[in-house]
Amino acid sequence: MNFGRALPVRLAQCLCFLLTLAAAALHADPGTDALDAYLQDTSVQQQLRDHGVEAIRLAWMEACPQAPGGFVYGLQVDAAGDPSPVTIYLTLDGALVAPDAYEALGLSSQAARPVALSTDTEINVPLPDSKTQEAPPALLDVLATEYLTPVLDPKAFIAALAGPEKDLFVTGGVLPLEDPIRVTGADATAGEWAPASGGRWVWTLNLVALGAKGQRIHFSSVALPEGATLLTANEARPEEVFSIPSGDDYWSPTCFSEGVVLQCMAPDAAAIPLVSLLIDKITYQFIDPIEAAREKQAGSCNNDTPCFPDWESEAKAVALWGTVNNSGNVSFLCTGSLLADLDPSTSLPFFLTANHCVSSAGAASAMEFFWFYERAQCATGDLPVRNLSPRTAGGADLLFTASDRSGTDVSLLRIRNTPPAGVSFLGFSTQPAAVSTGVVCIHHPQSDYKRISFGHLINTGSPALGGEPLQPRARFNEVLWDDGTTEGGSSGSPLLRTDTGQVIGQLYGGRASCSARPEPDYYGRFDVSFPSLCAFLNPLLSPFDLNRTCTIDAADLQLVINAALSLSGAAGTDLNDSGSVNAVDVQIMIQAILNPADA
Repeated sequence: MNFGRALPVRLAQCLCFLLTLAAAALHADPGTDALDAYLQDTSVQQQLRDHGVEAIRLAWMEACPQAPGGFVYGLQVDAAGDPSPVTIYLTLDGALVAPDAYEALGLSSQAARPVALSTDTEINVPLPDSKTQEAPPALLDVLATEYLTPVLDPKAFIAALAGPEKDLFVTGGVLPLEDPIRVTGADATAGEWAPASGGRWVWTLNLVALGAKGQRIHFSSVALPEGATLLTANEARPEEVFSIPSGDDYWSPTCFSEGVVLQCMAPDAAAIPLVSLLIDKITYQFIDPIEAAREKQAGSCNNDTPCFPDWESEAKAVALWGTVNNSGNVSFLCTGSLLADLDPSTSLPFFLTANHCVSSAGAASAMEFFWFYERAQCATGDLPVRNLSPRTAGGADLLFTASDRSGTDVSLLRIRNTPPAGVSFLGFSTQPAAVSTGVVCIHHPQSDYKRISFGHLINTGSPALGGEPLQPRARFNEVLWDDGTTEGGSSGSPLLRTDTGQVIGQLYGGRASCSARPEPDYYGRFDVSFPSLCAFLNPLLSPFDLNRTCTIDAADLQLVINAALSLSGAAGTDLNDSGSVNAVDVQIMIQAILNPADA
């Protein structure tokens, strides 16, 4: 049977039923957890086998603005009678996507095989500098009333996210406000309006979480009239100010202080009735990364990045980032990196990290990114700046994510706001890396300032597992460290080839540490992920790449042959626009395969 031409009805019904259950469990913020849970169930696996599926190679969630809910699920399966892997898409409500609808939805049909394509590192990509950006916001000098929140006991949250992956570096817990703060025009449950200069009116409140090292404020909803602004600021450092946009479900950037000043400015009294906002929870931060660095929580075998100036440019692509996990009710930090796309005319802020750090659109929208958090000199001098600046707030859009259970523990995002000037973008390789290949990882262990580790690929497994790998090598690179290690907070950091500086994976986890040097770490393989990421990272797809895998090969030729034989009506197969698909189109595709440089 050939699933690429016509998916059997029984299999389609089975998959639709399973995905409907998964979608129901995911409610408003879909992720990969429910999908993985159903696909790992033994009874589900038996049903799939009964319907012709021999194996599920990969399962993922992919952004698709044209589909209901803005995402689709993808399954790549080995099917009885089909010589190559088959990709099946389903909407979040479990409806099967017909192959002839892929192009209209902007979907691909990944073959998930290595492709001969790579991009070199883009160094210090020019981005708008501070001179061309708007001046930073500033608070008005208005007396603020106080709102005290309860005190949170951190012990209930420290071990909330334990697992075989490198533990997320938990920094605090989500604390619902017993009395939500609501401003509806002139009526406010906390704080008050006061006149200011120039006919303006200002609502101000100091939200205090006693004993907290920092806070993020959750704005359930914000509506501001034209000319009005809403700001949050660090009580201890009032110059640290952030603008809050209109909209729903927005987490403010972190203010590392027990007090956060909230200030809404209306341009005149007539605008006050049009102001509306609701604050329903905060993150109560019980860890300050700067204090953690001073206490030397990261292992002593870690290497400062300034000690290796040859990797300075690559290090500028790596960021410490944080978000809020609503299901776990924690805030935490991970690592990730800016990734170059294949269009030389653009510098879009694509960001690569781990699925176990961020796997849903909601968590992506709450992300904030801390850049250049490292020592100025090799192992000496002061620690980095106190407020973890510069940073990029405003979140990111989740484009693709797949877990370690049915993928490569990968998430690709696009940062919504422009990163600061001076960042770098990493190139990547889509070729499998051989055993003994030298590798480098740049990361933030224990949310500490940036470190660098050196090692090589192995295939000897984990001593703690009797030589078995923690993750399958078909989807993960196995790394043994020669100098340095990784720790909690390093998750999502890029694995680079020593010889080219290109990304070949992102950190899932492992048992490696300063005290466990024989233990390996595991990184999701970028060569396995890339066919699924191709549509995002390569906007300049060739018209001959009919299945959108970033390579022109026999699979594309088969689509043309099928159309010429009237076995399918795949879009784009009339290569010479003659009005019909025939032997001429087959010959054109053969020439494109033989001469890819001209395609």
